[in-house]
Amino acid sequence: MTNHTNWTGDLTEGATIFVATPDGQLSKCRVESVRDRHFSVEGIEREFDKLNACSVDGLLHSYPDDFESRELFGLCQQKNRLKSLQIDSLSLQQVQYMLAGLELARKRYGYQYRGSKAVDTNQKGRLAMSIDDSLHPIQIDYILAGLKLSLLQTEVNHDC
Repeated sequence: MTNHTNWTGDLTEGATIFVATPDGQLSKCRVESVRDRHFSVEGIEREFDKLNACSVDGLLHSYPDDFESRELFGLCQQKNRLKSLQIDSLSLQQVQYMLAGLELARKRYGYQYRGSKAVDTNQKGRLAMSIDDSLHPIQIDYILAGLKLSLLQTEVNHDC
């Protein structure tokens, strides 16, 4: 993320900020109180230093409510959604559309994925092998777009 300097100078109570944990997860939070040198965030016991926007113990970092932070937050949400999918419960059509999304990302942007060389595994296995932290944001978008398209296709087929 971009180094945001002095963004805490005009921080107000009730403002929205984003807090990053050591493992890179981003949470949308609300500022609870603001004092001269520190501010506190709702739901987090540790105070944050206004000079460096870090928790006093240095484990958590906070970021302003700006475009870049919102973009990163959205990406974290998409990754979490993708990782939480129960692949075994997906239909074959959903899996095929998601793999097609991965293949489109590979053809268009050159991004490889783990399951792409696994010709001897089943499609659900290929998809499961492909979903990991190394996925590029574009790949995540294409996979989720494939899932959405398969759901829309299912709705259209039911309406006919």
